[in-house]
Amino acid sequence: MVEMNFRQREKYEMSLSLTLEYFKEGNSMPEIAYKMKLAFSTIEKHLQRLLADGRIGIGEVLDEGKIGMIKGAITDCGSLKEMKAKLPGDVTYAQIRYVLICEGKFKMRKAPIESAVNTYMGNYCHRKCFRHENIIFGCRDKFAILIKKIGDVPITFREFREMMNNDDIKICRLLPEKKRMYVSWKCFERMSRMDKDFWDVSDRQERIDACLS
Repeated sequence: MVEMNFRQREKYEMSLSLTLEYFKEGNSMPEIAYKMKLAFSTIEKHLQRLLADGRIGIGEVLDEGKIGMIKGAITDCGSLKEMKAKLPGDVTYAQIRYVLICEGKFKMRKAPIESAVNTYMGNYCHRKCFRHENIIFGCRDKFAILIKKIGDVPITFREFREMMNNDDIKICRLLPEKKRMYVSWKCFERMSRMDKDFWDVSDRQERIDACLS
């Protein structure tokens, strides 16, 4: 049962990462749902999680006018239903939730730290250090110790990433700037073709060039 839960989490994180990649490429939500063969409502939930984790900003999802309208309804109303009734018909419940999340008024369910570790390993460790398996294995072992110590502590990925970036969790051996930089799947593929990872490129411009080449 534990193994099944791990696989389910791994599948979810892969799906979430793919949604992020498609979104960053400029695909609309219906296009993302079509490409991933998922329900539109699932993509909406993915965006909620990505907003809560700080991987996308509200300005990337909604225009300023709609954000302002929803914020006004949030101030004047209590329930989602009341907010929806006060807003134009083209404003959806999901869009209201997006703004509520960014205003800190809609709490996403936190998961055990193991989930955040799995996401971090997949989106950061493996993409940045893929040519140095010994480093990945070393970090994985340290993460395993961390999970054993505080595995039941609920945390969002955003909180975990900030702890990593601020060296509150001292595991990643990369320099601070390299540690904070996000590597998209396309960038990872290009660096793979060049047979270079973050230990092989010396500065930010070289990493950017690797991703744009």
